[in-house]
This record gives sequence, structure tokens and C-alpha cells, in this order.
Amino acid sequence: MKPIYINKISSFDYTVGEYTGIPCAKIADPDYKSIISNANMRRRMSRVIKMGVSSALICLGNQADIALDGIITATGWGCLEDTEKFLNDMIKYDEGSLNPTTFIQSTFNTIGAQIALLLSAKAYNMTYVHRSLSLESALTDAMLLLNEGKQNVLVGAFDELTSSSFTTLRRLGIYRNCLAGEGVNFFLLGTDKTDTTLAQIKGLTTLPTGTNSDSVSESVIRFLSVYGLHPSDLSLIALGKNGKLASDRIYDEVISILALKDASVLLFKQTCGEYPTAMAFGLVKTVEQLSSNSEVGSYALLLNIDEAFGSSLILIQH
Repeated sequence: MKPIYINKISSFDYTVGEYTGIPCAKIADPDYKSIISNANMRRRMSRVIKMGVSSALICLGNQADIALDGIITATGWGCLEDTEKFLNDMIKYDEGSLNPTTFIQSTFNTIGAQIALLLSAKAYNMTYVHRSLSLESALTDAMLLLNEGKQNVLVGAFDELTSSSFTTLRRLGIYRNCLAGEGVNFFLLGTDKTDTTLAQIKGLTTLPTGTNSDSVSESVIRFLSVYGLHPSDLSLIALGKNGKLASDRIYDEVISILALKDASVLLFKQTCGEYPTAMAFGLVKTVEQLSSNSEVGSYALLLNIDEAFGSSLILIQH
């Protein structure tokens, strides 16, 4: 297996929003005019598309002319605002004269396609919609591409929060006792180190649904042993604790079982909130903290537990 390096990352700041008086984590929208110069294209974009395209362009930065061998995006919800608008128009106009733009932009692969159009990139383009394992699927695909001989792959994850989705998901119990959120992050992955290289993805694995603290702990130990590591070798562990008592108890028990007393703990969902691809924000924050506070060669582990749809582990080396 070839080494997989994270050469560039992008992330937006967060602000506190609210729906029906309940706090949530919202992206602090940047000045999109300064990032997406094409005014006609920008005007037709919904908020999440502008967020995704802007994040990708920021990630590439002054390497916007780099030859990409793939653009891979991940999402759990897709473009909710456009989907809601299209469905509302169907009702409003009795399935008559509908605006095709809203339908076209409601599809899950819209952001990946928009990035390709802006960059004139005709390479491999794929979108994964695997609920809480969407990012992990996208990263796995990217790693396979790079091991096949590709050089640079852009990987991104996005999910937006709307008033309708918040109300619906809260009624279903998903946002009870946890902070609702949204996010968009991009990563430029490659097989060669560059001046901007931040970290290396050593490994990634997913865990079955219905996990408990013992099975998760055993999976962590088994996963680390593949790379000749022990839990005591970790300098940082990032946890997807979101305030739900059942899953948070598993996190606490895993930390206790693994005896991770010397490792720093990062609780990234306290900032970004809960959404399907929150692991992308966790990966960004892990890379940033590992790069700034740890010695070269240090290891960090990301752990996200989703008892309904599957959990995951990502091992990062500074």
C-alpha cells in the first residue's frame, strides 16, 4: 500500500444559530463573491452548493491548476434546500411548469459536478451517500485510486441544516439531547509529500452496527495492532461525542478500557454539531491539532460511534 498524504485541507468557522428557539451549529458564511468569481453561476447556486464549491476552491488554493485525478464527494442528506424547494413547487404548481434548475441542483452529486465544471476537470467523479459512513466510503475510494497510480484526489464532505430538516429530525428523536449541526470540508490527498503536507492517513476501518464498549475497544486494539501500535502510542484521540447518553457512555467506557490517560481528547462535535459527515470536520481538527501540538510521527485516532448505521475508526500520523 502506498502512503496516503493529506496535503491540504479546508474548513469554515461556525456560529450559533437557532430554530424554534433551540441552538444549533451553523456555518459562518464567507464572502462567496471573493471565492466564486462567476456571478451568474454563483447566483444560481443554493447555499450548500456555494459552501461546497468555495470549500473546494479554498482547499486547492494557489494549486487550482493542479491536475486532479479524481473528485470524490460524500454526503448524508444532499442538497436539502433545493430538494425542499422542488417538492414545494410540485405542490404549488400542481406538478405543472416546474423550474428544472431546482431539480438539477437537488441531486446529491451536484457539488462534485459544479467543482468539475469550474476546474474543467474531466477525471473520475463520484459521490457517496452512505449515511454516517459517507466520508469513510469516499476516503476508501480515494485511497484505492491513489494505490492504483493516481497522484492527486480531491475529497470533500458536506451536509446542510435547514428549518424543515431540523424540525423533522427533532420529531424523529435524532436531535434530542444533542446539538444539531452542518458542515463542509475538503481534503487534497496524494501519494507524494509536498511543502503543504500536514499528515498521513495510516488506516481506516468501519465497525458493525449495534456496537458496545467491549466490542469497540477490541476493534480499536485489533485495528491498531495491524500497524504495530498499542493504544498507549496515541497522542490524540478524537471522539464524536454528541450529548446522547447511550453513545457517550460507550465513548467513556472505551477510554477507560483502553487506559488512554496520556492522550489528549478532542470532542469535535461540540463545535460542529451532529450531522452525517461530521467526521470530516473531526478529521480537519485532528490534523490541525496533531500538526501544531505533537511531534512528527505522533499518532491520532478518530472514533465515531453510530449504533444505527455503523461506526468508524481513522488513524492519522503527523
